[in-house]
Amino acid sequence: FVCPTPDRVDMVVNYPFDTDRLRRLLIVTDQCLEQHGGYSTLYQISKAVTAAELGGAFLTEHLLADLLRRHGRYEFLPGDMVAQASLGLTGWIQHQAREALRASSSPMSSDQLVAEHPRLAEFGHCLHELLHRDPLVATHDGEAFRLI
Repeated sequence: FVCPTPDRVDMVVNYPFDTDRLRRLLIVTDQCLEQHGGYSTLYQISKAVTAAELGGAFLTEHLLADLLRRHGRYEFLPGDMVAQASLGLTGWIQHQAREALRASSSPMSSDQLVAEHPRLAEFGHCLHELLHRDPLVATHDGEAFRLI
């Protein structure tokens, strides 16, 4: 995960995450998520971590995601979105999409769902994959979804 960079001092000083730095990382992540309604993109979390002087060139979004998966209690959605596990955001998005599909008389694509139901617009980038994962939703062509 750690790639050699011209600034080797930064790599030695900031990595690895010891217990104290890891605790601070999780606190900064929680604060970032709280500021954004309980969920945020990995990019925004990375910016907050860097601003807290916990990051550096070595801390890529990929490494940050790995650290959060291993040491935090977060829900990871497609499209590099991270949410507090207590929100149950994946289930909420799938439920909202199911309700929209139930109200529709015909199968709908994820883009159509977002266009007709603004509450899903914020999650448009991950809705398609979440619908594919939903056992109560089916698609014949990979684009238009319907309830089973």
